[in-house]
Amino acid sequence: ASVGYEMEDMLKSLRQFMDAVPKAKDSQHQGAIDAELNRLESMIEILKSFVPSGEIQQVSQDLNNVVREKLPALGTAAHRRGVKILTELDPDGCPIMVDQEGLALIVETLIDNGMEASSSGQTIMVRTVRDTHWCRLIVEDEGSGILPEHIPKIFTPFSLPKNTARDWPWL
Repeated sequence: ASVGYEMEDMLKSLRQFMDAVPKAKDSQHQGAIDAELNRLESMIEILKSFVPSGEIQQVSQDLNNVVREKLPALGTAAHRRGVKILTELDPDGCPIMVDQEGLALIVETLIDNGMEASSSGQTIMVRTVRDTHWCRLIVEDEGSGILPEHIPKIFTPFSLPKNTARDWPWL
């Protein structure tokens, strides 16, 4: 969380420094600098958006219900892409203590990633599995998979290119 705010402070300092330095004679260079500072500012805002704005409220929630609530809208999007979403939800339910909004966003994001990785005619399988002390959410698609050279960077934000479903080699 603090990384985004530290970067924001550095960006503000850079902007103040740029304002104090006489403007470049070459407006093309000045424009390029301004464009990059604006791009950095956008990336910082994206990073900060991952930080909860308030205290996280955990509530008892059934993972199966969250999946069921998200399926109508996601199913419509999948249908438009020619992708089918199937579910296999644990029959005993999957009760967990969780931030309800955060869990809904995770479910939606994982299924959406599956749709982006899938081509028309493919299927996404969404499963929930309950064990003694935990529940597992599994989202599997039939996309091309993760290229070996991308695996070390899979959890590094902004490190993987995002193209179309047909050439999207990860997630």
